[in-house]
Amino acid sequence: MKKMFFIMVAILFAASFSFAQNNSTLTQTGNNSSANITQTGFSQTSTALQNGGNSNSLSVVQSNQDYATQNSNVTQTGSGNVASVYQNEVGTGNLGYANQTVVLEQVGDNNQMSQIENGDNNGRHEQTLQQGNANIGYQNIQGGYTNNLTAQQIGDNNYFSQTITNGVFAGIGVYPTNEIGVYQNGNGNSAIQNMQGGSNWNGPQAEVSQKGNSNQTSQNLNGQDNWASINETGNSNLAYQTMNGGNANMSSWNSAISTQTGNSNQSFQNLSTSTSLTKGTQSSITQTGNNNYANTNQVGDQNIATINQTLDGNFAELSQSADGNLASFIQNGYSNTINGSQTMGLNNATASQVGNNNSINLTQAGIGGNSSITMQTGNGNVANIIQH
Repeated sequence: MKKMFFIMVAILFAASFSFAQNNSTLTQTGNNSSANITQTGFSQTSTALQNGGNSNSLSVVQSNQDYATQNSNVTQTGSGNVASVYQNEVGTGNLGYANQTVVLEQVGDNNQMSQIENGDNNGRHEQTLQQGNANIGYQNIQGGYTNNLTAQQIGDNNYFSQTITNGVFAGIGVYPTNEIGVYQNGNGNSAIQNMQGGSNWNGPQAEVSQKGNSNQTSQNLNGQDNWASINETGNSNLAYQTMNGGNANMSSWNSAISTQTGNSNQSFQNLSTSTSLTKGTQSSITQTGNNNYANTNQVGDQNIATINQTLDGNFAELSQSADGNLASFIQNGYSNTINGSQTMGLNNATASQVGNNNSINLTQAGIGGNSSITMQTGNGNVANIIQH
């Protein structure tokens, strides 16, 4: 009887193991193809290739439980392709065993893609490459930690959106960081990044790199110990960075960095933290070119802001609200303008200009403020300092 019992257990174990090893492979060559793949269970793998045709469409849906590993790899070559991958980990809230990976590559024109992963676990990685014109991309991870989103687009008029929501927050140093990155080459590109959650993020990082003209980037991070970077090379580009966070006196620096090389570029930073913090936000805008505009707005205590502009016709504007803030302006060139405003007290502002026909306007309100114009070299320059 015991022997028969052990035989039945072995059969059931083998059946469950076989069920866990789901695998699906699809290859289509031709025009106007369509593919739909749906898998439910553990350890799923889906690989699909549509090559050599136009107007292809692909949808992959994989649903799983805790302790699961899901993997999907999609490649489409041609024009007018549409691909959608959705992976859902629907366990009981375990936080340590998911390893969902999505890799999607489209080569051609007018492509669209969507990558979505849902659940509480960690180690999700979404990666996509699009080569061509007028591509659209979307990546979304809902929950967890140690997540990574990476997107690369080569061509014109591309659009991309990345979102991580409802991350795990259990204190500084407990969980590794979430990372997102967009890399675009071409003109008229747009990139949007959102990382949303509670106050105890552990170092989430967001990065955008754009090369070309008339590009636009928007970064929105919520939490603490955030790091966001935008690097744009070209003309008439726009950069927007928004941060909200800070938790009592535990907050680490929230950092926002914007670097633009070219003419007629604009950079905007809106950074907010709680008051009475030992550390607030640390921001910098660096612009090299003519007729650029930089604007930084910081709300909260203990913030640091730097604006550095090189060449002519540039405009720098900065506003800091609350106590213990530091502002620094550096301009090298002709016909540049600095406008700085600090409210509350114990703030410090420094400004340096090298060139002709430049102007500086600094306003401080509150006790213990300190302003200094360290250097203004050239002809026809104007400096105004108001303290009250």
